[in-house]
Amino acid sequence: MELHVKHNFTEIKGVAPLSELRSLLSFNIPTNFFMLKAKMPNKPLWLIKKIASKGQTINLLSLQTQKFPTGLLPKVIKWLDDNGYTYVLNDRRKYPWRNLWRCTRVARPYQKPSVASALKHRHGILNVATRGGKTVIAQVIAGLIGLPTLFVVKSEELFQQAIKSWQQAFPHKEIGMIGSGRFELQEITIALIQTLIREKDEFDTLYHYFKLIFFDEVHNFGGIQFFRGAMKFNAPYRFGLSGTAFRNDDAGILLNALCGEIISKVTTQELEDLDIVYKTKILMQHVNKRPHFPMSSRDWNKLYAWGIVHNDYRNELIMKWAEKLYKANMTVLIIVKEIVHGKKIQNLLLNVVNNPQAIRFMNGKEDKRTRQQVLKRFCQGFIPFLIGTKIYNEGVDFVGLKNPKIKGKSVIFASGGKSKIENIQVSARPTTKEKRKGMKDEALIIDFMDNFHNKLMEHSLERRRNYKKLGQFQVVEIKKELDYNL
Repeated sequence: MELHVKHNFTEIKGVAPLSELRSLLSFNIPTNFFMLKAKMPNKPLWLIKKIASKGQTINLLSLQTQKFPTGLLPKVIKWLDDNGYTYVLNDRRKYPWRNLWRCTRVARPYQKPSVASALKHRHGILNVATRGGKTVIAQVIAGLIGLPTLFVVKSEELFQQAIKSWQQAFPHKEIGMIGSGRFELQEITIALIQTLIREKDEFDTLYHYFKLIFFDEVHNFGGIQFFRGAMKFNAPYRFGLSGTAFRNDDAGILLNALCGEIISKVTTQELEDLDIVYKTKILMQHVNKRPHFPMSSRDWNKLYAWGIVHNDYRNELIMKWAEKLYKANMTVLIIVKEIVHGKKIQNLLLNVVNNPQAIRFMNGKEDKRTRQQVLKRFCQGFIPFLIGTKIYNEGVDFVGLKNPKIKGKSVIFASGGKSKIENIQVSARPTTKEKRKGMKDEALIIDFMDNFHNKLMEHSLERRRNYKKLGQFQVVEIKKELDYNL
């Protein structure tokens, strides 16, 4: 058996245990019941439920071509070694001669091992805790490799933020842009993954032009459509950047398939010890009052609507916590999932501050310029309340306080749910230390223990377990309303 290794795929030649390897490199993704029901209207419900529960199997080893993503090569080699198979490794990867670009960024001591590991391995995942400077690490690596570089992001906010950051790092170079209606190719180019996966004809040249590629917040590329689009790039140097280099589902194997194994780690504890981020305390406010309407676990949409979005008592608790944090001179970021939920909270907060401009609600429907202006004013401390949907869950920097009255930062996690990645990303929003005196020693996150329904309580308990497993947060349970001195 021979393994012929290229940058994107490895081909198996000769007699090999293909069925066993295919099973090793397969995973299931859930199938949406309602989508199946729409596609198969004549099928009985019991059959549709059975198909949905079984899910869809994704095979990363093709029996036809006998190829699998090279990022999974360590996994395959380990399995072959453990099971006593002999093989010949034929590594056909070629790496172009590196140049040296002038870069204004200088790696901090704790970032240097990540840079060194990237240069040594040439591919892999850099698992750097939020606020550890993932983009700076990428820019230092790009300066040392000096080859056409693509930096891929997944949201408009991150797109604009990355363009500005890379221009500062390489002021002597033009920064290219692929996304937001622009197609400007340069040696350093920032791209939106949503644009890249549209498979336009002009993209064909891109797949071989870039020699170095970074996937920012790589855990987002576990979706099969994103993964297939990203795998078209034949870059010899490829790296995933993330503070949460895993997923909550079996599709996590796609992260390794795309970039390889984790080759470097920077933990939140390291950043705390270096005085880069605030310590974060999470207050879990118990919600025991049951709403006056029936809620069944069988229909998650209705349960979420009446248990979270339209739950007047819970929303009033959110308002009271926001008021308490505001009076303690803290900025208040409130995370929601649905627009109607954000608007409800926004209306309630008008009872706290009778000024609509002090309570801004941003979501994906707002234009780009407005979102950026509001975010800047909030970060400076001149907008006390910012309500946001998932556009603010990750990657966006909440730093730059200028209002002398502000003494701390806080987040209210109003949206519920149980995603481990989302928990970590939201928890990191207020943690960047400000370079000014008089700030509180810790950032605060308010979350809710929804005890009034078994399913919602299950999600709350999962979030609490996630916080405690991470070992970087102090979790305090609040059993009486607002029973905590700020």
